[in-house]
Amino acid sequence: MWDERYATDAYIFGTAPSQFLEKNAGLLTPGETALAVADGEGRNSVYLAEKGLAVTAMDSSAPGVEKARRLAEAKGVQVDFRLADLKTWSGHPRNTMSSRRSSSSSRRLSSGRRSSTASNAP
Repeated sequence: MWDERYATDAYIFGTAPSQFLEKNAGLLTPGETALAVADGEGRNSVYLAEKGLAVTAMDSSAPGVEKARRLAEAKGVQVDFRLADLKTWSGHPRNTMSSRRSSSSSRRLSSGRRSSTASNAP
C-alpha cells in the first residue's frame, strides 16, 4: 500500500515536520539520538537531523526510504535510513542506534513519554 502511495515525485505529507515535532522543538537536544519509526518520506527524521540529533529512521517502503534519502541530501543532513518491516523485524531499536545517548539526558515530551521518536502524524 505505501509503496504505491510513495511512487510519485511529490511528497504526499509534504517536507515540513509534524506539528508535534515543531511544537516541541525546544525539547530536542543536539547530539542526542532519535529513532523515527514508520518515517515514510523522511520529513520528521530530516527535521530531527536538522536540529542536530543523530537519527536512525525506519520504514517498510523502499520508495519512501529512497525519497527520504533524497530529502536528507537536499537539506544537507545525515540520517541512518533503514528499510525494515516492523511486523517481522526481530532486532531492538537500541541495537541500531549510536551509543551517544546518555540515560540522564532523556527529556519528557508533552505526551509524557521519554523519547525523541517521530511519527508521520500531522
